[in-house]
Amino acid sequence: MRAALFLVFVSFLPAVSHADNRQLAKEAVRDGSRLYDLADYKSALEAFRKAYFNYEEPSFLFNIAQCHRQIGNTADALKFYRM
Repeated sequence: MRAALFLVFVSFLPAVSHADNRQLAKEAVRDGSRLYDLADYKSALEAFRKAYFNYEEPSFLFNIAQCHRQIGNTADALKFYRM
């Protein structure tokens, strides 16, 4: 279920972006969602960071915050929730 929610965000990305790589972001979100579902939060965090690096979609920041929260990095989680 969580994986489906993460993929929903990617499916609504606009077709035109400013020099971003939408396909790499989509693949990174898919990987991050799988890792998150397997409770591998540190690896999921890296995948979501990769997604955001390739496509600056604000919803990816929420995914990053969720990973920080699960890892126990409360300060980082709050920072990304606010972003």
